[in-house]
Amino acid sequence: VLVDGTGQPQAAVLDIGGFMGVGTRSIAVHWKALHFAPSDPKAPITLDLTLDEIKATPEYKGLDDKPAPVVAPVAVNPAPAH
Repeated sequence: VLVDGTGQPQAAVLDIGGFMGVGTRSIAVHWKALHFAPSDPKAPITLDLTLDEIKATPEYKGLDDKPAPVVAPVAVNPAPAH
């Protein structure tokens, strides 16, 4: 989870693709693109992005001095997460 200066979540880093850990890559998605029910551990986590949007997302390479490339659904305009 990537947070802003006040500790509020802004994005989640997800590993996608691959098989058994081979060929995976990490992407950062806007926090509002995720939907889950913390009170229900059996409820699925869903993501408001299409497969094409996920594929087009630049890889998240970890923390450095640059803002993370964060993908969001069209309805959400994210600010870069640090």
